[in-house]
Amino acid sequence: MAVDSATLYKLIILYMLNKVNFPLTNTQISDFFLENDYTNYFSLQQSINDLDSKGFIFSDTIRNASYYHLTSEGRQTIEYFENKIPNRIIDDIDVFLMSNKYELRNEVGTLSDYYRSSNGEYIVHCQVKESNTILIELNLSVPTKEAASFMCSRWKDASAEIYKYTINNLMKSKAEIDDKNEAAGQEQKEAIKEELREGIKEESQIGDAGVVETSEDKDIIKSEIITEKNSVTE
Repeated sequence: MAVDSATLYKLIILYMLNKVNFPLTNTQISDFFLENDYTNYFSLQQSINDLDSKGFIFSDTIRNASYYHLTSEGRQTIEYFENKIPNRIIDDIDVFLMSNKYELRNEVGTLSDYYRSSNGEYIVHCQVKESNTILIELNLSVPTKEAASFMCSRWKDASAEIYKYTINNLMKSKAEIDDKNEAAGQEQKEAIKEELREGIKEESQIGDAGVVETSEDKDIIKSEIITEKNSVTE
């Protein structure tokens, strides 16, 4: 027996939430209904509110966006009544979710919000989630509400690059770090050599008077330079 329109809308919502392993926003659900001309916006919102108030779904609100999850009661209901949804609508839902899976998951998994801390500054909380796993989470303190809001608005576009940069730098091998430190040490040694070469030239011009005492490392490098110089002149 066919179900009435209001019940069908609720079953469609439950089916959509049951088919994904992440929450869906009010906007994402609305886009599907309105693009397929199943109902108008106000009837859809009534169906969502009814499901929420009766415990079939629940929502989290982040920066004025509602993220809907399926409750255990909602899951049991759709598993029992899924066959009441016409096959053509099931096909429409499956195609929509499959075609937009990455975009839907990225939108709800890339979260940002801010709040005012006790010292008067604002804490920007940024997060990337995949299902129930947190991939990266940042808390940054900024002085103004405007800066906090701007950083939140940038997080969706910048999160992938920030995540990649963080992983690449934290996963550098010890050999890479040692090579980098060795190269830096060699540059520093060459700079000291150049400095001492200039000093030796000045000493050769003014004799022994006024020679400045150097550190042990500089003395060793200085000996190396003198040895190099003598080997060339011999």
